[in-house]
Amino acid sequence: MSEHRVTFKLGDYLEVYGNQLVQLKYIFVHELDLRRMFAVVCPIIDFGLGRDKILDLPLVVQTQDQRIVGLSAIEPKHPYLVDLGPTAETSDRVEQSGMDGGRVDKGQGKGDSRLVHCNWELHFL
Repeated sequence: MSEHRVTFKLGDYLEVYGNQLVQLKYIFVHELDLRRMFAVVCPIIDFGLGRDKILDLPLVVQTQDQRIVGLSAIEPKHPYLVDLGPTAETSDRVEQSGMDGGRVDKGQGKGDSRLVHCNWELHFL
């Protein structure tokens, strides 16, 4: 286990459940018998849109679907993604399996963005 502290802020990209990329939208506390903290995230899905022509990195889509995850699901990693803006591809819609086994529609939903996923090993001090 690393002795480094990892902090996140709203809008950051992160990994949940070991390999699912998401963007952090909200954080809230639920208090019934104990105080528990949760995060609202939007999944980032690889629909096989290809690769960036210059950097040869995968192109992925950030959906506007929202999921709630517990803090224990969040990995201490900061994936690096660059937002290219809304996708232009709206045809060829194909259903794919989402983060929670739900159905996700391929192509652009309203507000979906295309991103470049920099999956190189980056280390910062």
